[in-house]
Amino acid sequence: MGRHDRAGDFVTLLALLPVTDLRRSAEWFTRAVGQPADEHFDGVAADWYLSSGQSVQLVVDPARAGGGICTVRVDDLPSAVRRLDDHGVRVEDHFSGSAWVRGVVLRDPDGNTLALTQLRGQGSRG
Repeated sequence: MGRHDRAGDFVTLLALLPVTDLRRSAEWFTRAVGQPADEHFDGVAADWYLSSGQSVQLVVDPARAGGGICTVRVDDLPSAVRRLDDHGVRVEDHFSGSAWVRGVVLRDPDGNTLALTQLRGQGSRG
């Protein structure tokens, strides 16, 4: 099986980020990804569909809040960082993980980690 071939019958990826206050976290996440939630579930969860078959869900789980990690690949990291700044989302750290990837680290109000990455050589300023 090639590196990008699907394994088995998997068609969807859902990353969960546990939070204490869904409203506060949803407001932050909306600013961070640049779009409102696509679905809300009775005040206990909210989903963002980021691309075909891939989504992030904030879920109220105070015992686990702050321990989530989610990495999202973007096409244009400098543009994403400018948009974050424009929307008051603070970048905690910049990193260059390897010769192939670079990114930034964000932390939501509970301390969950959201990393935005870009493959080098892609986008307007790869």
